[in-house]
Amino acid sequence: MSRILAGNWKMNLTIAEARTLLRSIGDHPVAAASLTTVVFPAATAIATLAGERRPTDPKIGVQNCHAEPKGPFTGEISAEMAKDSGAEFALVGHSERRRLFCESDQIVQAKLRAVWRAGLRPVLCVGETLAERERRETRDVLERQLTRTLEGAPPRAPLWVAYEPVWAIGTGVVATADEVAEAHAWVLETLGR
Repeated sequence: MSRILAGNWKMNLTIAEARTLLRSIGDHPVAAASLTTVVFPAATAIATLAGERRPTDPKIGVQNCHAEPKGPFTGEISAEMAKDSGAEFALVGHSERRRLFCESDQIVQAKLRAVWRAGLRPVLCVGETLAERERRETRDVLERQLTRTLEGAPPRAPLWVAYEPVWAIGTGVVATADEVAEAHAWVLETLGR
């Protein structure tokens, strides 16, 4: 599993603003390094950014996609549509999608399969809430999220895992390097690596 540096732009930035930010990241020395950078702009900007992307600019990913390739799903886009727009990566299982849109591990699994089906590279988000952390369930939560979403995954399917300590998002509390390293070790252990 190679490392990537990724940024989720969420529901922010117009296309013009996204273009400017993409260029400024592409002009930064880290872009020339061997590290792969990926940004996840609003879906409305994917085609424009992908079409204008320079070799030093970050790769483009989609923040969300539906599990089905097409159908009566108002407001949704499929993984195939994201790929057609120029996305190369896809976020799957983000904590906001799990919490605000009630996406279960089963839904995340279906979306992950859709991402593979379309030929996108998934970034699977896993992480525990504050309540789960306080009950010392971090390892169990990570193992559950990974095993349920990856059950039946194709062998050698591309996958990047992002540890997302939900309890640290927007709370002013920062996960320590030791906490992240411990979670990282549990992820690798669960994946058998």
